[in-house]
Amino acid sequence: MTIPTARRAQRPRRYLPGVLLGVLLLAALGPGQASAQELYNFTASVRGVIGGPLDVDGEDPGFDQSGFQLGLNWVTLPKTHVVVRAGMMDMGGEQLGTLFDPELSWISIGGEYSYQEAYYTSGLFLALGLYSLDGNFSDGTSDDDSSLGISFGVTGDFPLTKRWSIVGELSAHYADLEYAQLFGMLQGGVAFKF
Repeated sequence: MTIPTARRAQRPRRYLPGVLLGVLLLAALGPGQASAQELYNFTASVRGVIGGPLDVDGEDPGFDQSGFQLGLNWVTLPKTHVVVRAGMMDMGGEQLGTLFDPELSWISIGGEYSYQEAYYTSGLFLALGLYSLDGNFSDGTSDDDSSLGISFGVTGDFPLTKRWSIVGELSAHYADLEYAQLFGMLQGGVAFKF
């Protein structure tokens, strides 16, 4: 009687590759299923950025530095998006430690989960990215410091028409850069759904 019991214990393992294949197929078909509920697959956005470093040794350049961010997100499951962001924040005329006229640039990919509110859609996101801080020293030589980093924040999408909306974002970015590691940003712009 122990032999049938051993065979029953092995049966679930025999079906495991099929279950994993089914999960992968559902994930691959996710954009089509989600688009039936969300009426679009992709959203492209352009945003203006204001912000600055939050952990500077010495004189703080402030939170009024400006830049831009481009974004592309696609629906993977209902209320779940994969988001790619690329941006730049210019701190010209400022100083971080011994670095003059610094410029922060980044590209990241992450996930965003959205919630449908009464008049808008809110979201929470977490992303991994590559950050670069460029600038000049007092003698005119330049420096480029790059590092992997992480960002998280909240978003808001306020519809204007079926395809166009106003978007906003409040985010924090951490990267192990030499002159500053933590940045805060407030963003606003427009998005197009397709």
